[in-house]
Amino acid sequence: MINLIALQFFCGYTVSMTFTIFLMLVTVAAALVLFSIETLPVDVTALGVLFFMVICGLLPASKAFAGFGSDAVIVIIGLLIMTAALTRTGVVEAIGRRIIHQTNNQHKRMYLVVMVAAAVVSSFISNTAATALFVPIVIGLAKSTKTSSSKLLMPLAFASILSSSVTLVASSTNIVVSGLMIQSGLEPIGMFELTLVGIPILLVGLLYMAIIGRRLIPDRVTVEEEFSETSTLSYMTEVVIPEGSHFAGKTLQEARMGRELDLTVVRVIRERHRYLAPQADLMLQEGDRLLVEGPRDEILKIQDLGGIDLQARISDPTVESGDVGLVEAILLLRSPLVGRTLRGAQFRERYGLQVLAINRHGETIRRKISQVILQLGDVLLIQGNRANIAALEADQTFRLLGAVEQQRKPNHQRAPYAIAAFAGALFLATFNLVTLPVAVLAGVLIVFLSRSITPEESYREVEWKAVILIGAMLGVGAALDYTGTASYLAHGIVQVMGGLDPRWLLTAFFVLTMLLTQQIGRAHV
Repeated sequence: MINLIALQFFCGYTVSMTFTIFLMLVTVAAALVLFSIETLPVDVTALGVLFFMVICGLLPASKAFAGFGSDAVIVIIGLLIMTAALTRTGVVEAIGRRIIHQTNNQHKRMYLVVMVAAAVVSSFISNTAATALFVPIVIGLAKSTKTSSSKLLMPLAFASILSSSVTLVASSTNIVVSGLMIQSGLEPIGMFELTLVGIPILLVGLLYMAIIGRRLIPDRVTVEEEFSETSTLSYMTEVVIPEGSHFAGKTLQEARMGRELDLTVVRVIRERHRYLAPQADLMLQEGDRLLVEGPRDEILKIQDLGGIDLQARISDPTVESGDVGLVEAILLLRSPLVGRTLRGAQFRERYGLQVLAINRHGETIRRKISQVILQLGDVLLIQGNRANIAALEADQTFRLLGAVEQQRKPNHQRAPYAIAAFAGALFLATFNLVTLPVAVLAGVLIVFLSRSITPEESYREVEWKAVILIGAMLGVGAALDYTGTASYLAHGIVQVMGGLDPRWLLTAFFVLTMLLTQQIGRAHV
């Protein structure tokens, strides 16, 4: 019915080419070229096009910036803020751990779990944001299962894209189209109006990727090259099972530390001097110390896991958090620490720093960190006051390899608020209790008031490039309408295809949109 009305509307006009229309078409063509070659960032190009249209009289200034205040832009920003709150409170990380639990090292199940999880999450948040959230999870999963990450990243991308038609909020495109429908006097798209079409598309796509598509993905690098020791240093550190830990009374196999954090237990120390082999059926006890080996980032996440603690505290309460630094440092030839242990050299007392972990290329350390005899070339993960770190390098004891960016710990206590805010916004919009922009605004207020995330943190997480692009391109759409270019193009398409079934007209617009998306859509990545 909508197609027939559109045909009648467009066929009622005879539009001739004018200089204004010609200039508008040239402007759009130039924009597409700039988007394709990416000489300038896409957001800069979009703003430049908007500015050009204003100074050339193709669009009044009063209409040029209306897109930035549109419902679509407000909804997109709000969804990105609530998504950032879910990440900040550890909800996304918990989902990643659940995925790892479900894979159980079975490659076929791994593909399915990754795709299904990404598709489900992408159905309720922006598919671009969902992909960004799952990328580190998938890379960690590939590393733990010794699988090339390219074999998992492509299924992840396809699953996220395929789910964009399941719900209204699954893609910013849906939100923009719904906003344009409201401006045209039509009813907005319902939260699940697309679901009956979107789910079959999603299921067919996932089935294809699971059976055929994954077999066509090449190994861009070998697993050995991708996860070689030169790409990620493997550190040795010491953790303790504290009193009341949920790991106490579990076997090493049941503790699943290797699955949770990609850590390998190389020795268990009990009652100070008993060194036990890390057998799968070994029962852990309170006070046990475990020598574990793993990547730096996974070691820094140990305390976030709960139930185990680093033997060296992750931060010194006597030092302001802003003054605490974390660096990787290599032991130099003339260092007085060569041939001595950290305890014997009184490292902490002497330098006011603490060693969290040690890397020794090609060798697995099986003794307590404090009792390891340091060697030339050892790399230490060191934390402490920044001034003391600088003094350490000046003393020519170590050469600093670089600072390590420390991520803030997830605020798990605020996770229920973040989940409630997101679910509540979807509920309000689904049952039309309020409009989608109002529902999203309510969710943003909840995450701010509950301190699930601070405004400053959330603003850093918003993909402003995409927001600027969408706001500017809405201005381009307004210019197409204002100059009569939209009517001119629509009339031309109807003239060419007017004698065909309306579905062919819809197909023509579909193909045109698909071609334009190849140039402009990359800005969302």
